[in-house]
Amino acid sequence: MANGMTNLKATGADGRRPLAVNIITALFLLASVPAAFAIGTNEFDESWMYFLNYIRRDEYVFGRDIFFTYGPLGFLTAVREVRGSLVRGVALWLVIYGIFIFLMLQVRRVLLEKKISLVSASVAALLFMLPQKLSPDVLASFYVWLAVALLIDCGRDDRRGILFALAADIFVAMLFLWKMSSFTSSLTVCVVAVVMLAFIRREYRKAFLLSLSLLFVPCAYLIYNPCGADLLRYCRAALQTSSGYNAALGNVMTTEPFTAFFVVFGVAAGICLAVQLWGGDKKSFALFLPLFIPLFFYYKYGITRHGGYAFYQGVCMAFSIYFLFGTFDYILFPDGAGRQGHLARRRLRLGRVSLAYVLALCILEFPAFLVSIPTMLKDSTLTMPSQIINNYLFSVRNGVRRSLNPRFREIVGDKSVAIFPDELFYLTDGSVQYKVMPTIQNNMTFTSWLDETNAAFFAGDGAPEFVLFGLESMDMRLPMLESPATYMAIRENYRVAASSDTEILFRRDKSAGSGRTEKTRLESTAWGGTAVSRPAGARYLSIEMQSTLAGKLAELFWKSLPVFVEITFDDGSVTSGRIVPRTAVTPIAVDDLVIPYSGVHPRGDGATEVLAQILTGKQGKKAVSVDFSMKGLLRLYYRDITVSWWGD
Repeated sequence: MANGMTNLKATGADGRRPLAVNIITALFLLASVPAAFAIGTNEFDESWMYFLNYIRRDEYVFGRDIFFTYGPLGFLTAVREVRGSLVRGVALWLVIYGIFIFLMLQVRRVLLEKKISLVSASVAALLFMLPQKLSPDVLASFYVWLAVALLIDCGRDDRRGILFALAADIFVAMLFLWKMSSFTSSLTVCVVAVVMLAFIRREYRKAFLLSLSLLFVPCAYLIYNPCGADLLRYCRAALQTSSGYNAALGNVMTTEPFTAFFVVFGVAAGICLAVQLWGGDKKSFALFLPLFIPLFFYYKYGITRHGGYAFYQGVCMAFSIYFLFGTFDYILFPDGAGRQGHLARRRLRLGRVSLAYVLALCILEFPAFLVSIPTMLKDSTLTMPSQIINNYLFSVRNGVRRSLNPRFREIVGDKSVAIFPDELFYLTDGSVQYKVMPTIQNNMTFTSWLDETNAAFFAGDGAPEFVLFGLESMDMRLPMLESPATYMAIRENYRVAASSDTEILFRRDKSAGSGRTEKTRLESTAWGGTAVSRPAGARYLSIEMQSTLAGKLAELFWKSLPVFVEITFDDGSVTSGRIVPRTAVTPIAVDDLVIPYSGVHPRGDGATEVLAQILTGKQGKKAVSVDFSMKGLLRLYYRDITVSWWGD
């Protein structure tokens, strides 16, 4: 009788398991309905979102004509009703979400076949849903979750498993076309897959399939644009953008306490990895290694721009995968752990410390999560159609914002006009022939190479006839020093045709010829903590800053602090603002630096008219010295700060 009751209970439990798995799967799918379906809110800059929806391949090719943080699928970040992009965007998101559903069904199959605790699966669903609506980069969320899930799942390599891995390869390739600056993350996943394949060959054949993304990534671009040279430039721009992003945005205010959390957790987990590898426990090493992909991905994303919640999202996503596949049962309590001795016990202690930090973080957010569940599920289901309609109306309502000044339009006629620095909404004025510079917004010229691509655009034979020039900047940067090579190319190849309170219209001066005015270095002085005086005859200024080892590590694991320059003029006035160290190496007309940062977009303080008068020689004052400061120890981050003065 007792045995019969036991069997009955087991049968009942087994019968309830499929229902529980189905509920958990449904929660995953509802929690991950792409927010891009219904994006109608303004992000950081609506104009670049408009541009990404506006462009067509026959007009602008990424890697040849334009270089930006996002790629040819970048419009998926914020689909707008611009030239049919809303229809294309929703259709593509349906495809992407369909792939994700397919992958989740494979996870469901694993849950049904493997005897993983439903409690662990429920915790996984909770952790996945907890931060899902915090970040707009939903595609990145899918990608990171999928990559780690594939690397952990070591189930049988049947036909479904192969399709599972191939879908992941397509996802990684789409990410490469969606966001240029995610190129390094794509490579990181592929490298981790190869490492896992090398350590555990038999059980991780799927890692080999995922490593095929190394081939899928360039193939995806070549389908978009079959030109190998453009592919190399696309990759170079991706590396330049991702490497320069952190340094250029170093002063953005973020939630700093989570940095300490990352350090504590990262060090503990890193020691766990080292002990596992040293102790010969290759399987635990291979299972734990992928955890660092979403952690580091979202840590960098959070520290540079969006604050601690982005890293919190990465933590929750990473641990949701580990709970879903029951991996923590093995990592924390491996079979035969008692026989492995001191190394195993040390690993277990460190693993539990790391897990305790994560659970504490999640518990703090749990009350707010419970309150948000009804709204989140309602937004993902019932209100989705109305949100798509609202998105359409929002796009139509905001699609036409800017038109060229009538006086400027009369001067321009049917000639081509470039937009500087970032007012891409002028493209809505179809009566004017606009051209866009390669790095479509000057505030995205994080490195000298990106700055030089824009400079070559304005100095080349195919340069636009006019430039619509504004003085907007961001993050306390000096407008002229934000992209000095681009500014000097405009200054040397164009002349002021007209000006208003907010903009200058430059006309190309063909008598200046293409190329730049040759400059002669007059003097180079190492900054010693005091102001550097301007020598006689100097007209141009450049700044070279070499990062120390501490500075390079800060850029890699944290962020570089902003560097501010103070320029004193002969009337005693001082212009101060931050520089971008990687672009400041270009000699720039030092007296033009009188224009300070305003923080107003578009700027309407009359600064453009002041600059126009300086460029036409009607007024001006002379800079006499240059000094530097930093929110921190400047010498800790940079060495050999050299100020160079140049003449004609």
